[in-house]
Amino acid sequence: MHHPWTSVLLSLSLVMLAALPASAAIRYDGTLPIYPNGVVQGEAGNPPSQFNAMLRVGIQMFVDTSDAPSTVVQWYRAHLPASFSMHVESAGTQFASANGYKIVNVVRYQGKTRIVLSPG
Repeated sequence: MHHPWTSVLLSLSLVMLAALPASAAIRYDGTLPIYPNGVVQGEAGNPPSQFNAMLRVGIQMFVDTSDAPSTVVQWYRAHLPASFSMHVESAGTQFASANGYKIVNVVRYQGKTRIVLSPG
């Protein structure tokens, strides 16, 4: 038996995900999906080969977006492995891998939503 809110939450999640551009392909930093509707800091200032090499060796990176934190959180809930746990705190939302490393942090920063990807 489904809880009455299940269909409402699912519909809301689908509406929020539908707001992303269709052309936004999922990119990875080697292991983690990179939010498609944001600007990856450092990407524009580095040649693509150097930027991709930085991602592969596990350098922490930041992605800024004008999308609401709730939209970003829902996107990561849909695209991270099921083994990741979500922790909501006053500073933002964190996703931790099965080994407890806080890998994805979604926070408000200077009027935008910032996603911090920290390889575990």
